[in-house]
Amino acid sequence: MSEDFDFNNAPQSQNINFKDLYFNPKQGTSLVRIVDLRAKTCKSHYVPDATGKKRFVKSPGAGDPLIVDGNNPRTRYFLKVIDRESGTLKVWEFGSQIKGQIEEFVTDLAAKRKRKETDESDVLTNYNIEIRKRAPGSNPLYMLSIRERIKEDNERDKATLENDQRVIDTTEINMENVVKPWSIERIKKEIYGIDVEGGGTTSAQVQPVQQAPVQQAPVQASAPSPAQPVQQAPAQQPAVAATATATAPASSGPPEASGDADANWLDD
Repeated sequence: MSEDFDFNNAPQSQNINFKDLYFNPKQGTSLVRIVDLRAKTCKSHYVPDATGKKRFVKSPGAGDPLIVDGNNPRTRYFLKVIDRESGTLKVWEFGSQIKGQIEEFVTDLAAKRKRKETDESDVLTNYNIEIRKRAPGSNPLYMLSIRERIKEDNERDKATLENDQRVIDTTEINMENVVKPWSIERIKKEIYGIDVEGGGTTSAQVQPVQQAPVQQAPVQASAPSPAQPVQQAPAQQPAVAATATATAPASSGPPEASGDADANWLDD
């Protein structure tokens, strides 16, 4: 595993309002460009809090009262992306279903490079990704497809790449804070309704949180090739048809994307 890029040392950086931090695919289609394939991950529960509202809870691991009660946290993935609608840098959080589709794209491009069907700079970070969010209850809920390759020798694409880089260089997102686990005290207070300081409970007496068994969606892609940092494609490179669409079986459990993890899952 290679080290993460440090996006937080850029000059003249600006902080992001937390409520605008996350990319949430809207109903219909959304478009993003993945900035770097080296993701942050965390183990997360999806459980009701003391008021009955479902929430993602980043597990602290040892001593997690939700685990003690039999709730098994699942892996969530976090990538930095350029949201094409807003033109801003955001964090995309998702689960195994979307991860499997991204891995398919990475693997397919690696195979094309190996067969000399494209150049070595043809990597997923040089493409826009379309996310189609279907109606609730659809299987799968999210369907991803590769759109056109962004090429430096195209005047419009060159301007896009320059603007993307400017956004990356002037936006600070502290990913360590994004994946920071909840404290045990916070879980007791907000999920179980226990007044940690007073030792009692809040207005609602909360029963142990139960989690229905879930079936993990299998990842269909083979081991991906090493991720590469964002590169601008050299001039006069052959274009790659951007019509591939990948899907993965939906699994039961929490939704794939949310507004709410440290392994590099796409990088050897």
